[in-house]
Amino acid sequence: MVNGFSVIMPTYNQAYFIRRAVMSLIRQSYPQWELIIVNDGSTDATDRIISGLPQDERIKYLHYPDNRGMGYALNKGLDIARYGHIAYLPSDDFFYADHLKDLKEAFESDERVVLAYSGVNFDDTDAYAPRDNTDSLTMMPGHSLQLVQAAHRKTADRWTERQELVTADLFIMFWHKLAGQGIFMPTLRITAKWTNHPWQRHKICEEDFGGNLYKYKDYYQVKEPVRIRMSRYRLLDEKETYKPVARSIPGKPLMKILIIGALNYNPERFCAWEEAGCQLYGYWYPVPSMAHESIGPFPFGHIETIPHGADWTERVRDICPDLIYLCFCCSSLEFVYDSMMELRKAGVHVPFVWHLKEGPQLCMRFGTWPKLMELYELSAGNIITNRRTKEWYDLFLPTGKPYLILDQEMPKKEYFERPFSPKISASDGEIHTVVIGRMIGISVEDMRRLAAHRIHVHLYSASYYRQKNTGNNLYGRVAQGYFHVHAYCPNEKWVEEFSRYDAGWLHAGHSRNRGDLFRAMWDDLNIPARVGTLAAAGLPMILRRNTEHIVASKELSEQYGIGILYDSITELATQLHDKNFMDILTRNMQEHRMEFTMDAHTPKLIRFFQSLI
Repeated sequence: MVNGFSVIMPTYNQAYFIRRAVMSLIRQSYPQWELIIVNDGSTDATDRIISGLPQDERIKYLHYPDNRGMGYALNKGLDIARYGHIAYLPSDDFFYADHLKDLKEAFESDERVVLAYSGVNFDDTDAYAPRDNTDSLTMMPGHSLQLVQAAHRKTADRWTERQELVTADLFIMFWHKLAGQGIFMPTLRITAKWTNHPWQRHKICEEDFGGNLYKYKDYYQVKEPVRIRMSRYRLLDEKETYKPVARSIPGKPLMKILIIGALNYNPERFCAWEEAGCQLYGYWYPVPSMAHESIGPFPFGHIETIPHGADWTERVRDICPDLIYLCFCCSSLEFVYDSMMELRKAGVHVPFVWHLKEGPQLCMRFGTWPKLMELYELSAGNIITNRRTKEWYDLFLPTGKPYLILDQEMPKKEYFERPFSPKISASDGEIHTVVIGRMIGISVEDMRRLAAHRIHVHLYSASYYRQKNTGNNLYGRVAQGYFHVHAYCPNEKWVEEFSRYDAGWLHAGHSRNRGDLFRAMWDDLNIPARVGTLAAAGLPMILRRNTEHIVASKELSEQYGIGILYDSITELATQLHDKNFMDILTRNMQEHRMEFTMDAHTPKLIRFFQSLI
């Protein structure tokens, strides 16, 4: 084994960090090292910055034209490393002068040491207020061992690459492979700096830090489907999830539709449009901040993604769409508005349909209300989530334009086709309910009372874990044995997983509008996205009765006879334990569940589009 360190530096679009990192290595008190810089498809000034580095024969530079992922870059470095110890220096971090020396001493202290790691200085806050940087003698709280801290003996083991799994957890990617080969030794000295900025990899792919699948794929320009671990409890496999709708759709297009915005939940529902004869194109909201804001490219169907750039309007002109479909939430409104204004400025005048998924009051809070209503007025027609929301818009601007009542988030029918699972309650005699997403409207006291009535609550939500050490852990304390937390459930497993329960929770908030549409708020007009998921599982839906209040989701549940409406937990418990009552609601839900698929509504939707052309 050749004595020294091979230091591997993966880099992607961090040109203006990289010189600092390299200079921190050049000034190391331990001189026996080589640096392997692996440029993983950077499109910024990385090449130019590296060409201006001090000449040092110890520096090697590999440049690959396309981004292949951090695992790929690290493995390329490992393939040519010549020293017996491997260290890592991300291009946005840096070493203190004695970093390699201290790591070397750790290895020499015990032949069993397979990995040595330093302490690290870090600042993990995103606040604007001044804050002292934080030192950690071992690992940073909430993070696995970071690259900049670690060095290990050279091994034949390799890092997990993108085609296998995308994750920001370095233990899963590599460290676990070393854990059984020896001991991990801390130096207990702060000799590395971990730099906080918005484009750190964990912030791009982990939900707990604002990342998500589409942010990851957009930033790294990933075209192929991936298997991504977005949180400790959420793993999404695009190939498996979309396998039911990943098929070719032949035939001459009936019409060409340009989608502008984000497809939000259940993007695969647009395959129903393709099956009906539509050729789809997408101009997507860039870098969505939420996991549900789905943007292309997609591993299903044939939606052509129009790249961002100065000439995107020319591509639209070439396509000559018959219709533009604005599909957006409040967060993507400004992008949708600006895009339509750009098209008009470029002389591209195509009729467009306006479709805001959620309750519109957030646009008032964000200051985008005028833009929302301008688009509402200019559109050829509107798709409105429910009748009450249409009446609410008419308070402000009764346009008289054609409209269609349709919930945007209806899934594809293929996810409804698996057989139901046996009920948990059939084996233990107790009631089991499910929450998909957030615990909206269920207080800690409610949870205590539910447990007293032998009613279980099963939560499937990544957001719970971000707060598990704060208020949400109280649910488990007051309802021991009756509050259960589960990993994320992908679309293809909805039926078999959720049909095990007796009922599912919608938002359980208290309305305060007193039947006055003027006073209706966001949750009064919104239809939760979880409705389609619960319908797939054939579950009646739990929500507050909210007598004498306008609540769109309540009216939906009454329309199909699928709602368990309650004013108190005692009343709810009585209904849930009433087998005859529950059997009726369950049958109603199972009889009407296909009404909650996009496929069932696509024919009238296409007719609506055709009427506007």
